Amino acid sequence: MEITVRPATRDDVGVLHRLRVEAENWLAAQGIEQWGHGHLTRDDVHAQVVDGQWHVAQTDDGEVAGGLRLLWADEPVWQADHAFAAYVHGLVVGRRFAGLGVGERLLAWVQERARDARAPTVRLDCVESNGALRSYYARLGFREVGRRDFDGPWLAAVLLEKPVPAADLLDDLRLAFDVSDRAARLASAHFEAGVAATPKADGSPVTEADRAVERLLRESLSQARPDDAFLGEELGRVGESERVWVLDPIDGTGAFVRGDPNWRVHVALQVRGATQVAVVTSPALRRCWWATRGGGAFEAAWPRADGAPRRLEVSTTAALAGAVVDAVGDAARARLPAGTRRPPVSPLPLVGLVRGEIDAVLAEGYHVWDHAPWILLVEEAGGRFADRTGGRAGDRGGGLYSNAALHGPLRGLLGYPAQGRRCG
Repeated sequence: MEITVRPATRDDVGVLHRLRVEAENWLAAQGIEQWGHGHLTRDDVHAQVVDGQWHVAQTDDGEVAGGLRLLWADEPVWQADHAFAAYVHGLVVGRRFAGLGVGERLLAWVQERARDARAPTVRLDCVESNGALRSYYARLGFREVGRRDFDGPWLAAVLLEKPVPAADLLDDLRLAFDVSDRAARLASAHFEAGVAATPKADGSPVTEADRAVERLLRESLSQARPDDAFLGEELGRVGESERVWVLDPIDGTGAFVRGDPNWRVHVALQVRGATQVAVVTSPALRRCWWATRGGGAFEAAWPRADGAPRRLEVSTTAALAGAVVDAVGDAARARLPAGTRRPPVSPLPLVGLVRGEIDAVLAEGYHVWDHAPWILLVEEAGGRFADRTGGRAGDRGGGLYSNAALHGPLRGLLGYPAQGRRCG
């Protein structure tokens, strides 16, 4: 089903009001008072449509499946926190279209409009008692940033916002896709031919494939972004810039040498120390994962033209007892809390985490090129990362990756500080 978002017209007033009443009735049957039953009249909708506030989601056969109001100011609700942003109100989807992605399409359209207007965030509010809707917004990347008490039927509302990725981040993502694909094809040729490894100074293995792939990544990126800096596992750091491409040409060299398909190409862009773009490609497994700051995390077949992407979401497990928790390495595994369960052995448990199959992963040690892309992927899938200082830096020897609900309890049990350097 194709969905087009367009400005509402006077002809849409009746259907928008009907959808709102249907939603109110359905919510009331669930014991939820989202807007205040009957608060919005047809005349109210008409006035808001005339004012240009309402936009509708229309199917390819012309039916209105849902709608929302888009405002650029909302001081009555946000009060002292008010700022220029894209404010969403009255998001409604016809019951017949529930579960078909209409709400997601509408909110994605708002994000596009916000980017065009150079608004830094998309904001909305939700009645505090509507746990299902709050979880829905969390899965779409919104974070709860405040709370308001009201005298009306809503009683209390939570305030949520989601960053809007800058247009240049999308250009950087397209570049990361391009260079990652080229690197993956070169690495695959070496993998199929077979390579031998030699030990580096730290004892870890390296092959000519590692060096050749990193050279390709650096050359391709430097042609497109000559002012950027580079930090790679094999060739070190080159350049000084607030924009640094962090590269791991073959993550899992040991597997690569053995003919095991569980190796990957890592490409991440850090801006002022925080990862903004991440692409992880696993050509031998024909999969790839990517994320942009504020734009969500995704998985698809590789090459990506082979199938539609899947949006990644961490689990919602909230109880430690029985939670599925994994670790990388025996020392980290020995520190996992009692009462949690271990998943089947996986060469990359972080994939299970962003898919929602694993609730947390303790991955201590390793280097910034191992962690930089996964910190962003986990956070954009709705999860959290903490390094051992309590911050979010990828160059502090790894740390705890988890879903949002378990993050605080696990961090406390592991002895991680509550706060620290906040970098991605």
